Amino acid sequence: MTELDKVVRRLYKVVGKRLKDSWESANYLYVWGFHEAKLDQEAVKSDLPDIERMVIEVKKIISEAYR
Repeated sequence: MTELDKVVRRLYKVVGKRLKDSWESANYLYVWGFHEAKLDQEAVKSDLPDIERMVIEVKKIISEAYR
């Protein structure tokens, strides 16, 4: 397990299932969209709202932790 996976698992306990679902969408886009270049524009667009929501939630958690 990578350090990033460990962090996601810890955040999952705070945020809940939404984070896990968003992380899986982001990872899917990274592997199949970037590395494998198998996704078209529509496939990428459909997952963006979940990923944006994840980024916003994680930023909020981090900013609260460092107050």
